[in-house]
Amino acid sequence: MSSISSGVDLTTKYQRLAVEYVKVRNQVAVLKSALVEEQSKRADLGKEMAQRETKLFKLEGERDSLLFRNEQLLKRVEGLQESMDAQQATFGMAKGKKKHREANLRLVAESSRIHRQTLGGPSSDPLSVLEGELERKINENSELHSKLFDVERRFDETVTAFTRRIDELEKENDALKIAVSIPFDAKQRKEFDELENDAPGQTLQQTEANSEEKSVPSAVVPKTDSADDLLGCSYAFANESADLCSRKPSTIAKDETAAEKYSTERIATLGESLRHAKGRATYYKQECEELLRKAICDQQRVEALEQNICELTSKCHSLNDALETTQINYEAQFRDLHEHLAENEAKMTGRSDRTFALNGTERSIENGGEKTTNCKKSEKVRSHWFSSSKQSKE
Repeated sequence: MSSISSGVDLTTKYQRLAVEYVKVRNQVAVLKSALVEEQSKRADLGKEMAQRETKLFKLEGERDSLLFRNEQLLKRVEGLQESMDAQQATFGMAKGKKKHREANLRLVAESSRIHRQTLGGPSSDPLSVLEGELERKINENSELHSKLFDVERRFDETVTAFTRRIDELEKENDALKIAVSIPFDAKQRKEFDELENDAPGQTLQQTEANSEEKSVPSAVVPKTDSADDLLGCSYAFANESADLCSRKPSTIAKDETAAEKYSTERIATLGESLRHAKGRATYYKQECEELLRKAICDQQRVEALEQNICELTSKCHSLNDALETTQINYEAQFRDLHEHLAENEAKMTGRSDRTFALNGTERSIENGGEKTTNCKKSEKVRSHWFSSSKQSKE
């Protein structure tokens, strides 16, 4: 029995182990598939992270560029704001005062119109005519102020444009002068060096050519300042005269022709360069004259604009004075009208009291029984009259 039980236990153990092995093998397959999936996910996440990093780098570069541009725009806006404030600072105070004055005048006209509407006066009243004239003058004054502001703005723009153009032309003129003077100086220096290199032979040939016809020219003889230089020059001329005596006439003629040819060529080149320099000088002179004429025309325009501005300012001052006088006159007329209306209201109230008293006494005499009712009605009518008079006064 024990052997049978031990065999059964072993079989059950083997079966359990087989089942567990199958389970483990299935788990290994599942884990392998999960591992492959995780590796693929990790690779995808790595690629996505690299893309995100490149995108982030691009966004950071764009952010830096936008910040730099924003700073530039802020600086430019600040500069424009400062220039605009500087331009408007000259007109701000006067314009504010004028606007305040116009607003006060409009308020006065509006209050007078409301008062006239409450009183129910006719439209053909002289007060309405004065109000219309006041409104017309206010509109004209506002139009003149706007025109004056536009003229001043245009004047400033033209002056700045002309000054900018003058500065540009002056810079161009200086650049052209420098561009012309540099090659001309280089050419002169080169020619001077060539003359120095050819000086010994040419001076000797010129002295030989000119010694037979006349005395030695001053162009060949160098300038001297001391006695030693003069003595050296005398020795040189003595040696040259001895050489001339020893030479033949044929060699002297050849030297003369060579000297003449060189001198003619040199004179021709110098004349051509002189003509070129004169042409450039005349061109620059004409350009400077044209710029001067333009500057004179611009100055005349500026003076004309200044004169127009002065005329407009004088007109504005005269209109402001006229508006102030009309405002004072209107205020005096309004005071007189209010006083006249108060007097008329007082007279009307006195008359109404008298009429109510007379009516009350007559009705009390005629109908003694209806005295109380009539008194109540008279009180109601009187209260209604007072309320209507107060409303008209307001």
